[in-house]
Amino acid sequence: MIYMTGQNTATGQAARIVVISDGHLSQLRAGRPLRTPDGEVIVCWTPDEPWLAERIEATGGDTEKIAELIVESMKRQPSPEDRPRFEAKVVDFTENRSGD
Repeated sequence: MIYMTGQNTATGQAARIVVISDGHLSQLRAGRPLRTPDGEVIVCWTPDEPWLAERIEATGGDTEKIAELIVESMKRQPSPEDRPRFEAKVVDFTENRSGD
């Protein structure tokens, strides 16, 4: 795994880049997530991204629930081709937390 951190020169925001090999893809498909050396990024695989995305968003950021959903999603069949695709977006769960 190649893991780079830095700052986006165009926006000034933090940037993280993860590059994985075929061996890592096999590990992901076998249900073993990858973690960056600093533990800041976890990379997982699911055959049904729309299903998982809907449920993760509904957790409010509960990491235990998210972990359970990821494990459950790896057992699912691939999402049907005619199912509407999940549009990538950023969900900031830190806004929903109080007392952290």
